[in-house]
Amino acid sequence: MIEDRTRINILFSCTSQEKKNFEPFVQDHALVCILNGKMIINDGIEIFQYNKGDIGFVSKNQLVKTQKIPQDNKPFMSISIFLPKETLYNYSKEHHILPKGNYLGKPNFIF
Repeated sequence: MIEDRTRINILFSCTSQEKKNFEPFVQDHALVCILNGKMIINDGIEIFQYNKGDIGFVSKNQLVKTQKIPQDNKPFMSISIFLPKETLYNYSKEHHILPKGNYLGKPNFIF
């Protein structure tokens, strides 16, 4: 499963039952769009609740606890787009974006 995700970089998640205590290691930065239901992410410091329509950012190299909750008699659904280092490097090179130093803000946030 992880091999498929790293090759394709897009993950569709769909579950009709609440899933608790899933602890994925986030190896690449990810953008997560909640299509239905809500997802709760605990990074050990803060708890974030992503609701239907939210787009969130989850930074790489962290272990998070997630909870996926269906709502309105519909399954939880989300799409995650993973951004490997090589992809970000190639994008910055192609668009002439120079690094400005290490990001020191929160590791996870909602747009």
